[in-house]
Amino acid sequence: MLPRRSVIVLASIALISGPVLAACSSDSGTATSSSPATSGSITPTPEVSPSESLVGGDPSTWTPVEVTQSMNGDPVKLVVGQHAVFTDLPAVNKNNVIVLHAKFKGIVKITQPTATSNGGFQATTPGKTRITVWDGKPGKKKSQVIMYVVAHVSEDDGSGSTQPQ
Repeated sequence: MLPRRSVIVLASIALISGPVLAACSSDSGTATSSSPATSGSITPTPEVSPSESLVGGDPSTWTPVEVTQSMNGDPVKLVVGQHAVFTDLPAVNKNNVIVLHAKFKGIVKITQPTATSNGGFQATTPGKTRITVWDGKPGKKKSQVIMYVVAHVSEDDGSGSTQPQ
């Protein structure tokens, strides 16, 4: 006789796998659990165009663009609403302050890094601006530039692709 825990686990597996197996069976209804399904019985997933992407048509819902220190001086292309995140900046703590600064503030909205979150920016209007990362507060004696990137922000044409400005 099986211990009570094994019976519960087996019953749970049977309850969960029943609908899964039914969903995996062929459209003709002739496949059974004793005969293996053929590869021809699987319906291919239709291709999804960029405008029908799973993340939605709103650029603010897209996966953020990752910006690393190795991209120093590089352009970062975004569409209005899209986010970018600095992923490998030094840690912010009581002894270390990291400051992000945009040359033209109306083009992007800066989010400063904290001890618990990465810094980044969101594209707000079409244009181009330089985003500088400082180790320390700009203008202080010991502060220095860690890196910079140039954000190129364009309008979204609704198809998931961008129109250069």
